[in-house]
Amino acid sequence: RTTALDHAAHSLDEIAADLIVIDTPTAVESNPRAVKELILAADFVLVPSQPSEDDVASVKTMMTTVRQLGRASAFVLTRTRANVKETDLARRELGKFGPVIAAKVPETVQIQRAMSHGLGITETEATGHEDIRAVWIEVRRLIGFDVG
Repeated sequence: RTTALDHAAHSLDEIAADLIVIDTPTAVESNPRAVKELILAADFVLVPSQPSEDDVASVKTMMTTVRQLGRASAFVLTRTRANVKETDLARRELGKFGPVIAAKVPETVQIQRAMSHGLGITETEATGHEDIRAVWIEVRRLIGFDVG
């Protein structure tokens, strides 16, 4: 059975672009061949994680696989809340498996509201847009992507 991940992995050779972003599930176990192909095709892998114990546990396998395949990578914390100890705990735990970028994605309904209008939060002036820009700036620096 061909999955969307299989299709994405096979389609990469046909795409000519400076930057491609692929959002996949972290469950390496469910489709290891396609996930491995995508990782090997990547110059950089950004692994998102919410600051919950379950999410942190689930992304460790992905990062371990990424690191074993020799790809540059980092974690980004998502759906974070200010001054919550779980965010710091998650950052420390994830840091045992790979780098964690300083910028993080806040938990805000503004992201869903922007999406419901066909926009990204960075296209609005809503709460959280600066945080997403900070994530992009940091990732851009890590991958050496100059947007002019």
